[in-house]
Amino acid sequence: MRIIQLLPTLTAGDAVSNDARALQRLLRCWDAKTEIYAENIGASLPAGTAEHVSRLPALGKDDVLIYHMSIGSALSLRIDALPCRKLMIYHNITPPEFLAPYSEEAALLCRQGLAELKRLRFSFDYCIADSDFNRRGLVEMGYTCPIDVCPVLIPFSDYDAPPDEHTMKKYGDGRSNILFVGRIAPNKCQQDVIAAFAAYQRRYDPAARLILAGSSGGMENYERRLWSYARGLGVRNVCFTGHIPFSELLALYRCASAFLCMSEHEGFCVPLVEAMHFGVPVAAFDAGAVAETLGDGGVLLRDKDSEKCADTLRDMIGSRELAERGRLRLADFAPERVGERFAELFERFLRQPVRRRQRALQVVPVMSRGDAVSNDVLALRGVFEELGCAEAVWSLQCADPLLRSELHCAETPPLLAEDDLAVFHMGMGSDMTEDFLSLRCRKAFVYHNITPAEYFAPWNGAIARGCELGRRQTEALIRGTELAVADSAYNAAELQTMGAKEAAVLPILIPFSDYDAPPDEHTMKKYGDGHTNILFVGRVVPNKKFEDVIRAFALYQRSFDPSARLILAGGEETVPAYARKLRGWAKTLGARNVVFTGKIPFAELLALYRTASVFLCMSEHEGFCVPLVEAMYFDVPVVARRAAAVGETLGGCGLQLDTAAPQDVAAAIRVLVSRSDVREQVLAGQRRRLADFSHQRIMEQARRIFGEVCHG
Repeated sequence: MRIIQLLPTLTAGDAVSNDARALQRLLRCWDAKTEIYAENIGASLPAGTAEHVSRLPALGKDDVLIYHMSIGSALSLRIDALPCRKLMIYHNITPPEFLAPYSEEAALLCRQGLAELKRLRFSFDYCIADSDFNRRGLVEMGYTCPIDVCPVLIPFSDYDAPPDEHTMKKYGDGRSNILFVGRIAPNKCQQDVIAAFAAYQRRYDPAARLILAGSSGGMENYERRLWSYARGLGVRNVCFTGHIPFSELLALYRCASAFLCMSEHEGFCVPLVEAMHFGVPVAAFDAGAVAETLGDGGVLLRDKDSEKCADTLRDMIGSRELAERGRLRLADFAPERVGERFAELFERFLRQPVRRRQRALQVVPVMSRGDAVSNDVLALRGVFEELGCAEAVWSLQCADPLLRSELHCAETPPLLAEDDLAVFHMGMGSDMTEDFLSLRCRKAFVYHNITPAEYFAPWNGAIARGCELGRRQTEALIRGTELAVADSAYNAAELQTMGAKEAAVLPILIPFSDYDAPPDEHTMKKYGDGHTNILFVGRVVPNKKFEDVIRAFALYQRSFDPSARLILAGGEETVPAYARKLRGWAKTLGARNVVFTGKIPFAELLALYRTASVFLCMSEHEGFCVPLVEAMYFDVPVVARRAAAVGETLGGCGLQLDTAAPQDVAAAIRVLVSRSDVREQVLAGQRRRLADFSHQRIMEQARRIFGEVCHG
C-alpha cells in the first residue's frame, strides 16, 4: 500500500503545507511508503520534499490518496479517475465575498474551490476535517461519507529552533508588542486589530508596538487600505512584516506581549496554537473555528468594540494565568496526541468499504451559462443526484471559469464502469460524439434538435457542414444508445424518421427561480419609457427569420404606432453576415427604433422581458423555443408563427399564425396592444400553459425517464 498526499501548492510556512509535511513525517514513522505530490512546489523547500504531479505514479485499488482541500485547482479533476481509496483532509475555503472587493482573481479561486468541493462530495470514501466547524461545512455541502475531526498536526519541536537574533534585538527592547500572525487578507480583519491597538495605545501605552506578520501577496489593495486606516486613526508603531523566514517568526512570538486575533473566518487558526506554545496571552474574536481551537486557552471576544478590546489587552499583558491556561490547552494539540488521533481515524478509514455508486456522466461539447442546452444539463444534475447517482459533466469547452470548475473539462473522459451511465446532449455535430460512443458503459442521449443545413448554407458553409455532420451523428447515436430523449414531440418524431423506434419526450428544465433576480436598472429605465416594445429573443441566425419580424414590425410601426420600438436580443457571432443584412433590410423598409442588442448579460435580458409589450416569434425551425416559455413567465403576450415545435411549446395559447404575411402579423400585434380584453384572455391562457413547464412537473418526468435506465 502506498499513501500519496496530493495538494495544489506546497510551500514553506503555509499552514496546509506544514500539515502535509508533518503528516508525511508521521506516516514515515509507520514505515509507510508515502510521498507528496503538488502542482507548485516552493523553491525554498528541501530537495526531495515533494514531487511534481506530472510524476504521479499509477495507483492501484490498495493504494491511498490523501487530498488536502483548501483552494480551487484542476488537480481535483484527477480524483474521480483514480481507482484507489480516497481520503480528503478539509482545511476550509475562505468565502469569496471577503476577497472580491480587493482581488477578483483570489475570489475566483475560492469560488472555484467551493464549486469543486461540492462536485467532489461523492468522490471520497472518508473525510477528516481539522475542526468541527469544517466538518459542519462538509455536511452542509451534501457530503454523506463518514466525516471525523482531527486537529492540524503541528510539530512543536520545530519551534525550538534558534530565533533570528536581529529580530530579537529589534523587538525585544522592552516595549509592549501586540502581535497578529496571518495573511494580509480581508477575512483576517487586520483593520479591527489596528482599531483595538489604537485605543490601547491612546489610553494605556503610547510606546506600544503592533506587529502584523504575514504576506500580502495578491492583497496589496487591502494592505494599502490598512495603512491608510492606521494613519487616519493616528496610530504609531504599526509594523507590517510581509513574508518572513521561520526564524524571524520564532523571534516575533518570543518578543510578543499579547496575541490579538479579530478574524471573521478561520477553519482552524494555527497561530492561536503557536501563540499558546510560546506562552503569549491570547485574545480572539469568536468566529468560525476560533472558539473551538482556543478552548479555555485565552480570552474569547464576543464583540469588536475597540475600547473594550483595549481594556482586554491591558489586562492580558503579563498575565501568568492566561499564559498557564494556554499551556494547559496546548496539551490537546500535542503532536503525540494528534498523531494517535490521526492513526485511529486512518485505521477507521481503511476499514470503511470503498464507496461505489453508479455514475451519471452528462456529455456536452460546449458549456455556457445562460445557453438553453447548458441550463438543461445543469438542471439534470439534480435529477441524477436524486436518483442516487454520482453525477458529473464532461465538456471540452467552457469560457466561464467558475462554471468550468464544476465540470470535467478535458480531452479524455473520467473513468467509468460498465454499469455507469453516460448521457450525450446533441445540438450540433462534434468530434466528441465519437468519443462518447466509444465509452464502455450504458449510454443515452438527449436530442435538442439540429437546424437544417440549408438555412446556413448561403451564409456560412462551415456551420452548414456541422449541421449535416450532426444529422449523421444523431443516426449513430440512435444505433449506439439504449435510450433516446427528445425535448419535444416534434424532435421525437424527427428521431423516428432517422430510425429511432421510440423516444421519450422531456421538455427542457427551465430554472424559473433564476428569473426572479433583479433586472438591470439602466435597461429598465431605458426601455420602460412608455413606448410599445416588440421583443424577440434568440441567436441571430437564419432559421429564426428575423427578416419576417422586421417586415411585420415595419408595417405595424407605419400603420399603427410610429414610436414603437423593436428589440432583437441575441448574439450575432454565429452568422455576422446575416446580422449585417438584417440591419440593411430594416433601413430599406424604413423601420425606425430597431435595436440589435447583441449578446447581453442576464440582468439586461430580465429587464427586456419586464419592459416588453409583445413577444414576436417568426422562427421557422425550433426544436423547443425556450424564449416562448420565458415570455409566458414574464406575462408578455406572444404572437408566433405556428412552425416546427413553436405550436407545441405554446400549446393552445398565444396568438398563433399560419402565415408570416406582414399585414397579418401587424394586425395581431395591434390587437394585443390596443384591446385589453384580448390581451388578458391571451395572458390567462399563457399562465395555464406555463404550469406544464413547472420545475416539479418536469423533474418528475425526468426522474421517471432516467430512473429506468439508471437502475434498470
